[in-house]
Amino acid sequence: MSWLLSLLTIFFAIVSLMIIIGNPLAAYLARREGKNYSWGPFIGGISGCLACLISPWEAARAWWWIPLIVDLTIPMFAFLPFYLLYRRLSQSLHKKD
Repeated sequence: MSWLLSLLTIFFAIVSLMIIIGNPLAAYLARREGKNYSWGPFIGGISGCLACLISPWEAARAWWWIPLIVDLTIPMFAFLPFYLLYRRLSQSLHKKD
C-alpha cells in the first residue's frame, strides 16, 4: 500500500509542477505571439495539495497549502473582480469621451 501512495504522490507532484511552471510560460509565449491563452485554473495547486496530503512522508502533509499559493491561477482569481471592475470603469469613461 505504501508503494501505491508513493506512486500517486509522485504522479500528482509531477502534474502539479508541470502545470504550475507551464501555465505562466505558455501564457507568456501566447501573449508574445499575439494569441489568447486559457489557463487551467486550480489544477496545478490542487494536484500539488493532493500530493502533499497523500504523501507517505509525514512532514510533507504540513505543507499542503504551499502549492495553492505557488499556483498563479489561484491568487489571480482573488484579483480578478478588481481587474474586471477597473476594466469596466475605464471602458465606460472612454465611451463618454
